[in-house]
Amino acid sequence: MSTGVLIAEERKPAAASRGVVPVHEQTAKSVKQPSQKKDVPPVGPSIAASEKKGGDRPPEKDRKKDAPPPRMQFDDKNRVEKAKRRAVVKKTEARNRVELFRHLPQYDHGTQLPDLEAKFFQLDLMHPAVYKVGLQYLAEDVFGGNAPCVAMLQAFREAIKDYCTPAEKTLARDLTAKINSYVSFFIECRPLSISWGNAISFRKARISKLRLNLSESDAKATPCSEIDRFINEKIVLADKVIARHAVAKIREGDVLLTYGSSFVVEMILLYVHELGKQFRVVIVDSRPKL
Repeated sequence: MSTGVLIAEERKPAAASRGVVPVHEQTAKSVKQPSQKKDVPPVGPSIAASEKKGGDRPPEKDRKKDAPPPRMQFDDKNRVEKAKRRAVVKKTEARNRVELFRHLPQYDHGTQLPDLEAKFFQLDLMHPAVYKVGLQYLAEDVFGGNAPCVAMLQAFREAIKDYCTPAEKTLARDLTAKINSYVSFFIECRPLSISWGNAISFRKARISKLRLNLSESDAKATPCSEIDRFINEKIVLADKVIARHAVAKIREGDVLLTYGSSFVVEMILLYVHELGKQFRVVIVDSRPKL
């Protein structure tokens, strides 16, 4: 018995010298390892990926600012009454309204123009160019996809040229407020279209970025030149590019079907005719223009 104990005690240092850790020490270390990692919880791949994605996202406030405001639902009586009190153009609601489209505006056609014409000398804060375009919208003298947007931008340009910054106000903020009031007036005269929304957002963003150290003449010249460039690049040149690519799609003897009257479609048809191609056109229309 004593000999066996001595042999075990003599072998112990030999095993340690060869770099072999005894079994009871290995178990002790393995038990201590989890206690050392308690303060640092393991991070899974899904959590790390979510943190990485969250870091790329803008803050919640910025996302809310970028989101466009919701359009007014015309079946909300409270909001409709508030809009009526602020409205410049008085509209007569249609007697026979379609229930399915109660959330959309439904007014009698042709009742707004005489009321707005009678208010010409009462609208002191309305620029004459803006008032003129509003009358054209109500009379439907300006129609189509791009012509109303161009007329609106040209009215903005004339209003900016005649603008004078009031005392104790900054040009960027006060001019943006003016543009907002003009936009509200235009929407009363004609429903907002997609092209309007893009042009208005571009215009307001440019005005808000004007430097404070600019003189008033330079501050007004910059947005006016940008309006001209926007009309030329985003509307005029864009129409020409669309027409050039569409012409290549029309072959000899084709029958083309189009709805209503579109300036770009008319440009395409005239261009194809100039090239000498033979084709037929079927035009579909509906009320109230039919």
